[in-house]
Amino acid sequence: MRRHETVHSAAMAVRQVYQILYQRVMAGAKPMNGKEAWDVCLKMRDNGVLAKPTHQHIIRFAPPLVITEAELRDAIERIKKSIMSF
Repeated sequence: MRRHETVHSAAMAVRQVYQILYQRVMAGAKPMNGKEAWDVCLKMRDNGVLAKPTHQHIIRFAPPLVITEAELRDAIERIKKSIMSF
């Protein structure tokens, strides 16, 4: 499975994320149920993942250009943990 497919399948498994956005090496997600992107980003920060809120409803991810499969899977688990806490 390619890396972007891994990220996409993990994000789709989380109910609060209803749309996944890709643009070159960046990815984004829109929280559902009126959740503010800022609140989700703060929770991810608490779990060791940095993301940037954009336009109050989009979470923007910019992963490092060099990342191992293990690091990617760890980040995905942290993101899922953060999103599932809402």
